[in-house]
Amino acid sequence: MLAALITALLLVTDGPWWLGVVLGVGMMSPTLGLLLVGGAVAASLFRRTRRPSATVLTGCVDIIAAELRSGQSLRQAVATGARHSGVPGWEQVEARSLAGLPMADVGAGLRVPGADGIRLRAVLAIADTTGGQASVVFDALADTMRRRQSLDRERRMATAQARFSAGVIAGGPLIALLWLLMTGALGRMLTGGGIGAVIVVVGTMLELAGVSLVVWMIAREEGR
Repeated sequence: MLAALITALLLVTDGPWWLGVVLGVGMMSPTLGLLLVGGAVAASLFRRTRRPSATVLTGCVDIIAAELRSGQSLRQAVATGARHSGVPGWEQVEARSLAGLPMADVGAGLRVPGADGIRLRAVLAIADTTGGQASVVFDALADTMRRRQSLDRERRMATAQARFSAGVIAGGPLIALLWLLMTGALGRMLTGGGIGAVIVVVGTMLELAGVSLVVWMIAREEGR
């Protein structure tokens, strides 16, 4: 019953696929489960620092468009948008913008990966050379970002069950392997020699290869 409730909760809330594996391990060994939770939280925080929230970049573009509509120059608007939104690299963006560097160099100060970062840098360079009503361009860019975020959420919800199933498929044998290790059965199989040791070694290698493949596939899908 508890496993079913956990599965339903993860599917409804679009929870991370690895959470099911962590909870499964925790039900078998609370200590090991807590260690995995700590590692998972640390990895999640590290990913957030490396890849900022898409809403931060969208907020930066919204501020730039609003500043342009209020009569600010492009450089002032970009400096204000970067500073107020806190987009990664905003210090360099503000300094380069106020220093009068070309907007292509200003955009290079953004430490934002992905398609949205590329679009913003391209819009900055184009607005610097063409002029015109740049606020319209930034408004359109913000709308494009929001549509992309909405599609990403829909895609994640649509693939939530598949991602969770992949996590269970990868984590199930791993949990069994850890259980054998904790109970000492794995050590007895290895020291016993013969076909048992060969099965353990080959099975472990295949399990690690399978887990690595599943993690890579999920990470690639989530990073699109």
